[in-house]
Amino acid sequence: VIPPNFDYANSFAENGLAEVGQGGKYGYIDAKGQVVISPQFEDSQWFTANGLARIKQEGKYGYIDAKGQMVIPPQFEGANGFAANGLAQIQQGGKYGYIDAQGKVVIPAEFSYAGSFGANGLAWGQQDGKSGYIDAKGKWVVYRDTVCDTPVVKNADDQLVWPKKPVADICAEATYAR
Repeated sequence: VIPPNFDYANSFAENGLAEVGQGGKYGYIDAKGQVVISPQFEDSQWFTANGLARIKQEGKYGYIDAKGQMVIPPQFEGANGFAANGLAQIQQGGKYGYIDAQGKVVIPAEFSYAGSFGANGLAWGQQDGKSGYIDAKGKWVVYRDTVCDTPVVKNADDQLVWPKKPVADICAEATYAR
């Protein structure tokens, strides 16, 4: 049993470390309750499968390893942990994109919003009036659009996925409804 010596504690990650908070700062402990990385960050997140944890220092987000060494220096306005596909959502210049575990931008920060990648390898995004799901290369897989003032869903080949009817019928229905 670990004594309740912290203001905040999260679950243990696969690497055996748990995020803890004390006095408004965050760090990490091991399963014995020993401080491994002292509470020093303005914000933090659990360690992901690739062994990195998102932290915040001086108002910017970066990533550390299990020894507390800075792997990707704090430089982002916002960030999330790494997904199973090895990409992490970041925010720069008010836009969202994705980096790999070395900090290399894989998908440029061009989305007005973008979520973390899910188990299916897709992430929700919004860009230039489009919203839908993107793959790990930043390509639209499925997105919302409008045909004859009617909401529709299209795939990466710009083919209609929903509703399952010809575009001509959609436009005829929209004209009739007016």
